[in-house]
Amino acid sequence: MTSGFWSPSRPGVFYISKVDGSVDVWDLLDKTHEPSITQSVSPSAITKIYPHAVSRKLLNLGLVTYDSYVI
Repeated sequence: MTSGFWSPSRPGVFYISKVDGSVDVWDLLDKTHEPSITQSVSPSAITKIYPHAVSRKLLNLGLVTYDSYVI
């Protein structure tokens, strides 16, 4: 795990970035023993994950890698 944050709109949901370039989405109301979704987004480690709430129903994620790319 390299970074994470709680969902600004859904209690029980949080996002974690990992060194393998993937992002885990955990929804504790759905599952507590594994992520609800794991998505590979980069071949490099993700160093920081930033939330950006577009609306109450839409959340964008900004990701920064060790190579200084913003995804």
